[in-house]
Amino acid sequence: MKQSSLLTGLLILSLALSIPSLTRIPRVLPFLHVDVREAAPAMLEDLRSRGIWVMNTDVNEIRRGQNAICFSWTHRYTAKNRKDEVEFLTTCDEKI
Repeated sequence: MKQSSLLTGLLILSLALSIPSLTRIPRVLPFLHVDVREAAPAMLEDLRSRGIWVMNTDVNEIRRGQNAICFSWTHRYTAKNRKDEVEFLTTCDEKI
């Protein structure tokens, strides 16, 4: 009797702690497609070539078209005593 209530309590606690992770699922779903996973390193390299620190960016949206895959990003430079405005960026990889 006590074991089943303990297991139920642990299950509820586990579900409650995992709820914040569920909000990221829509951003992860496009990576199930091979072409998106293939284009991702080129997108990151494009950001780096612009001088943008990737750790200050978040993926907002991934659009897959017939001729290109485009990633929409938000970027905010942060320093010890400074936070810049949010900057919206787009990187695209054209399919051959």
